[in-house]
Amino acid sequence: MTKTILAIDVGTKRIGVAGTDALGITVQPIEVITRKQLEDDAMRICTLIQERQVGTLVVGLPLRGDDGEIGFQAQKVREFMSQVNTILQREGVSPAIVEWDESMTTHDAEEKLREAGVRRARRGQMIDAMAAVAILESYLRGNP
Repeated sequence: MTKTILAIDVGTKRIGVAGTDALGITVQPIEVITRKQLEDDAMRICTLIQERQVGTLVVGLPLRGDDGEIGFQAQKVREFMSQVNTILQREGVSPAIVEWDESMTTHDAEEKLREAGVRRARRGQMIDAMAAVAILESYLRGNP
């Protein structure tokens, strides 16, 4: 059986999560994790990885400019993922972790939701998961 792929869009308040089906063909928003404490956030990610039999975890990395420079936000995501990875290892969960440029995914997700007629209040609840969908779709296009 093919392992699924999970993508996360790590923000300061929320983590958007999207995943593939078992064949890696379709991408769906999974959920939005409201950030609490590192241990809680990492354990929720761990649970999703186990439940969905994830082989690859794609982490959106907000790179700057055309040269893909690592800025402050990207460094914060890397630090968070380093800590999450320690917790995943402690729990015996070891998907391949891939960083993927997430530039413009939140903007693109918001635009798609606006075009679909989703009201502003509802867009705020959906944007993080849709950004994770955009990250995962980009990753799949780049890794057929």
